[in-house]
Amino acid sequence: MKQLIKWSLLGVFLLLISACGEEVSVSSEEIFSNIIETDDQPISYYGEGKITVYQDDGVSESILFTEYAGTNGEKKMITIEEKSGIKSTAVINQDILVNYQEGSETAQQIDLTGTESPLTFTQKEQFSNMLDMMQDSHSLEMMGEEEVMELDTYHIKLTADSKSSLLGDMEFWVDQKTWFIVKANSASGEIRTETEYTTIEFNPSFEEDTFTLDLPEGVEMEALDDNIPEPGTIEEAVEALGADFLVIDEEQQQLDRIEIHEFDGELNRTEVTLYYVNEEIPSFSVSVFPTPQGEGMELNNDAQLRGLNAELMEEIRNISWDEQGLRYSVMIDHPDITMEEIKKILEKMKLSSEL
Repeated sequence: MKQLIKWSLLGVFLLLISACGEEVSVSSEEIFSNIIETDDQPISYYGEGKITVYQDDGVSESILFTEYAGTNGEKKMITIEEKSGIKSTAVINQDILVNYQEGSETAQQIDLTGTESPLTFTQKEQFSNMLDMMQDSHSLEMMGEEEVMELDTYHIKLTADSKSSLLGDMEFWVDQKTWFIVKANSASGEIRTETEYTTIEFNPSFEEDTFTLDLPEGVEMEALDDNIPEPGTIEEAVEALGADFLVIDEEQQQLDRIEIHEFDGELNRTEVTLYYVNEEIPSFSVSVFPTPQGEGMELNNDAQLRGLNAELMEEIRNISWDEQGLRYSVMIDHPDITMEEIKKILEKMKLSSEL
């Protein structure tokens, strides 16, 4: 799973680009125009680069990566942790992601069919998806046009409006023709991350076996998407969690469905998710599970809700809090619903046994 997380982090870097608010040698209107005119097709490329993570003024992690990307959505990434020498390989082919860490007895497989994973987005899709996501949490500034690796790039800076921002401050150097990010820096709290390509070749020729992964003999394949959630009722959700939990009165918001998910592996928990709609349009979801224990499982406590400490992640429009042994995590889906409106609804939640 660790390699999947790292690839996801790189996917975040491939997502975090947006418009600019200040004119330099190119205006924000010109950038939007260029986005619209860009051909929305997957880019075929070969790339090499390095991710360096700094903490407390020192290097805490350094990862070398090699990427292959075809025009039909197939991708391959090989990473090597410089300190440990651990090598991992992940491949996407025909909507199936397979990940293997050298020396492991198992490999992981995920079916991406029908999902909206950042790993499957085109460069243009990555760009446009971030326009809405970042506009309320970061100040955007166009720093200029710079040449990076013989590519003409836009240098874009995003400054977080809040010091507790999950994503922090970011800078990107984006190829003007393809919207490919050739360099990215981010800083959040005491952690600073630099991602930079050292080699990029567009439209290369790949060998037929490039997007395959030959596993060593004896390695077992673990399907991470085997745990399909089961539909349920409030009563069945209470039984699954082993505790009564807070719900929203349907006079305030219509409950569309309930899913009960039994997670294995690292999560190893029962999780209940309630999906709410307004006139059949998804509004938000509430996930409930036992409060996680252990190092790094605590919330940031940068907000208040229901008289308790809560964690607010404005970039993904999520708020979480712990109450009576359960953690509640609310994700807003509808673009017109504000966090303040959600908070007012959550303040009126009651135990299901009281409704």
